[in-house]
Amino acid sequence: MNDQLSALSLILTSLSILFSLWQSPIDEVLKIEVKPHSIDNENSYKEALNILNYKAIPLALAALGSFLIFIPDTFSIIKQSIDSIYSKYCCKYDSIQAGFLFVQFLSFLLTLIIIGKLVLLIKKCFKLNPSK
Repeated sequence: MNDQLSALSLILTSLSILFSLWQSPIDEVLKIEVKPHSIDNENSYKEALNILNYKAIPLALAALGSFLIFIPDTFSIIKQSIDSIYSKYCCKYDSIQAGFLFVQFLSFLLTLIIIGKLVLLIKKCFKLNPSK
């Protein structure tokens, strides 16, 4: 379990660093105002599409993948916890498992935030699309 906790923590740290580096360009694109004439949005659309394809989508896929990789371990720990509540030897506490669940919860929150930004960026790209 120590190895899984270390791996999950390392992945979460890497994702957090990438998110903090790429959050600024993503937010800049989200702040772009859509101009009334679609032809005026062409450069903004290209920039938004570039950020979407090369930063937001890879980051969202990495976050989702890293969260899903550890789902079986998460369910296993939760099942063990529920089973221990109903056993004779109730409530054996394991700090490593508790730490794993906490880091997995943080990974879930980060994944939700990243996917939320991705959805907003996709909507912005549709609004900026000069061909509509």
